[in-house]
Parts: sequence; structure tokens; C-alpha cells
Amino acid sequence: MKKWEVSLCILLGLCAALGLKFYYGNASSDALLWILAPTAWWTKVLGGPAFLYEPGVGYVNHEIRFIIAPSCAGVRFMMLSLLMLIATFVPRMKSRWHGFTWTALCFPGAWVATGFVNGVRMVLSIYLPELFQGLGLMGGWLSWERLHTMIGTSVYFASLLVLYRIGERISGFLGAEKLPSWGRNGVPALCYSLMVLGIPFFRRVIERDYTGFGPYAAKVLGVCLGILCLTRLGKVVRESKNLRSRIVKGKRGCKREAEL
Repeated sequence: MKKWEVSLCILLGLCAALGLKFYYGNASSDALLWILAPTAWWTKVLGGPAFLYEPGVGYVNHEIRFIIAPSCAGVRFMMLSLLMLIATFVPRMKSRWHGFTWTALCFPGAWVATGFVNGVRMVLSIYLPELFQGLGLMGGWLSWERLHTMIGTSVYFASLLVLYRIGERISGFLGAEKLPSWGRNGVPALCYSLMVLGIPFFRRVIERDYTGFGPYAAKVLGVCLGILCLTRLGKVVRESKNLRSRIVKGKRGCKREAEL
């Protein structure tokens, strides 16, 4: 693709993300049904309780006193997913048709991913506090607010890592060049850090108000680093298993040659 074509695709994604941000800032639950409804549906499909929609409020379950409100819409994750998928993979497309096709697919893809990921977050937000409360873990350091932040961070960041890998596979069918292996964790981590920490920190600098930002940033970074360590550990385990299987196959081959 030519540079201006890549720039055009990225500009389309950026304009869509900014439009979502301004739209979400003033939108009611009625205006956000297009994202709240899939969230409630996925919540039920994934094992959570059923929710009923109440106009002007959101999806409500009075039995457990839980509301899927506009603040739970996950629009920021949708913006981040859209920008990451477009800005990362479009520059590596080999033709104009592939680049524009990929850009068009990113919009419904980000919407579907957001609904599913929000459903996962809702289910965990409903059942994990009850589980930890029953185990006597709630209170003290693990407050309700801190657990809520940790659940949201872990679900969104881990989902962004998975979404990148899915995008890498699908874009390969459209002829996209492969990114370096470090990009699988590095690109999502950079995107998430800029959206969740970078932009809020810049806003705090302008307002000269840093109250509560330090502890929040520490929680977010701690959760993200923990997930990255787990992914690295999983890679090491897989590589060790592959190495062990190759060694076993090599020994079997040598034994057969010796018998001959």
C-alpha cells in the first residue's frame, strides 16, 4: 500500500474513535443499546444471570442488585481495539484492496470483541466478589474498588493480547507481512498503557491534579506485568515441551540407525 492510503485508513479509524468518545460522553443508556445489549446477552450466555432493560438506567437484575450501566459499555476498549487493529496491520498489507478490506472488517470486529469481553468482565464482576467474600479475602487491602479495578484491567488487557493474535492470524490471509515476535505483547501493552495511563496522566498534568493517580497506576501496571509474566511463562513451558519432544525423536532415530 502507498503511504497516503495507509494514512487514510488510520485517519478513518482515528476519526471513528474520536467520534465514539464524544458520542459516549453525552450518551444515555438508550443511545448505547447497540453495545449494552450484546454485553447483557453475552453475560447470560457465559453463565451469568439474566438482565432486563430499564429505559434510562440500563440492564438491571434486581435479585443480585447489579446494573449494566453506560459506564460498563466498554466503549474505550472498542476504541482501543479499533485503533490497534488498523494502525498495526494496515501498514503491512500488500495491496490497496487488502488494506481497505481489513479496515472495513475492523469496525464490526471491534464491536463483536467488545460485547464478548464485556460479558466476561460482567460475569467475573458478579461472581468473584462473592467467591472472595466467602473465602474471607475481602476487606483490608483487597477492597471492592480495588478488586473492580483489577478485574477490569486483567480482562481488558488479556483480551487485547488475544485480539492482537487473532488479528495477526486473520490479516495473514489477506497477505499482511508478519510483525516481529516482540510485537505480540509489546504492541498491545503500549496501546493499553497509552490509553489507560498516558492520556489520563496528560490530563492530570494540565489540571495539576494528581490525587489518586499513583495508586491507580501501580495497580494497573502490576496487573499488566503479572499477565505478561504468565504469557512469558507459558511460552517457556511450550518451548521446553517442544525441545523435549525433539530430543525424544532424535534418540528414537539414533536407536533405529543403530539397529540397522
